[in-house]
Amino acid sequence: MIKRNLLKGAAVFLSCCLVFTSAGCGKKSKTVTTESTTKAVTEQETKKNAGSEEQVTIAVKDSEGNTVEVAGIVETKDNGEKVVIIQDRDGNRTEIKADNYEESSSGTITITDETVSNEITEAAKDDKIPKADEVIPTKPSTDIADNGNNSNGGSSSGSGDNNNGNNNSNNSGNSGNSDNNGSSSSDNGSNSAPSESETKPSTPNTPSHEHNWEPVYDYIPHEEVKEKVWVVDKAAWDEPVYKEVYICAHCRDGRCERCLEYGITEYEYDSIDEFEKHQDACLDEDGSCFNFVNYKKKVGVIEHKEEGHYETVTVSEAYVEQKLVGYKCSSCGETK
Repeated sequence: MIKRNLLKGAAVFLSCCLVFTSAGCGKKSKTVTTESTTKAVTEQETKKNAGSEEQVTIAVKDSEGNTVEVAGIVETKDNGEKVVIIQDRDGNRTEIKADNYEESSSGTITITDETVSNEITEAAKDDKIPKADEVIPTKPSTDIADNGNNSNGGSSSGSGDNNNGNNNSNNSGNSGNSDNNGSSSSDNGSNSAPSESETKPSTPNTPSHEHNWEPVYDYIPHEEVKEKVWVVDKAAWDEPVYKEVYICAHCRDGRCERCLEYGITEYEYDSIDEFEKHQDACLDEDGSCFNFVNYKKKVGVIEHKEEGHYETVTVSEAYVEQKLVGYKCSSCGETK
């Protein structure tokens, strides 16, 4: 009896241990499933944020240094790298790396690569690229394809659950797979990409363009100008007038005592006859005025006027004056 009771107690104890062990294992399995689900959701959100696009204004400079603004896209890739994409009106996309552009505080992107800038400005001049104020047609989202794959994944999961649940028959499992596949097809149909006519904005019949202003001139003819001018043949000049005078040397030097006594100070005579009268009178009274000198004395000037003649000469040649009157666009003919 005692041995049977011991065996019975041991059996009960062993049963309890198995129950607690099973409970612990079930709890651990549930924890792993929750962590896996959280990780899957996080990866799905990260994948959704990556590859997002944002339309911005792209500023480029042409070969003449003029700034042209077009519409562009900033795309964030899966690795977090940002690139600028220029999409033309046919849907062709050009990707520009981060080292070939700069982003201002206002959000405007400026292309720094000269080769890329020239290509973009040439395409913008031909209206092949949307302007900065236009809406770029949206590229079909990659999330649609992901959603379809997730729907198929759900079908597989459901199929697995059906196969594992309570040993259901193969027919019921196949039925579950058929239902899941049907729902997947329905989801893919509802998430189909929009047609080009729905996403591409309508453009005006006459595309806008950048004016190419060229100067417009008015041409004013001017005739030849002639006039008469005075030509000098002989310049004006002054002719001096001289006369010959006779000087009593003794009176000039104050050596004649007789003339000094009589107070005779005049010693210049206009002719030889006047000097001889002075001399004879002086010698008769024992004077010493016997010597004279003569020379030419300047007594006046004769003015001679300038001599010349008139000639007809050309003051300015005939010419045509070029005068700027405005500007005209070589493409559309608009003036300003």
